[in-house]
Amino acid sequence: MDQEILVEDFQRVFRELSKQRGPVLLLMLLAPEISSERDWNVVVSAKGFDAMDRASAIRDVVRLLKRTLSDENWRRVLRVTVLKTDDEFVRALTRTHQTKGSVVNLYSANISGIDIPKAIILQSKVAA
Repeated sequence: MDQEILVEDFQRVFRELSKQRGPVLLLMLLAPEISSERDWNVVVSAKGFDAMDRASAIRDVVRLLKRTLSDENWRRVLRVTVLKTDDEFVRALTRTHQTKGSVVNLYSANISGIDIPKAIILQSKVAA
């Protein structure tokens, strides 16, 4: 599948997350390895999830993904991770790789001790 279609699908997810859970600081698709083109881990950080426990936040995101993504893109999601907006990884990534309205592709990076073989960053902004 074309990456452009994947990105468009996840931009719809971003709009829904923004409506339902307030400011989204981070929405990222993280590949498990550099050669991966089909499988993605979804990483989300939004203000509305800060007061929720991790399991509830993940269930909420999974429901949103199932409702919003095409069947083909939903099958590409391996894992969903929801991080608090004050998480060290979120703060480091949003400081160094702000999207400013465009998609950022990231390759072979280490952010706050986390290795990132390949990622598509759809939203990354510093908390206000």
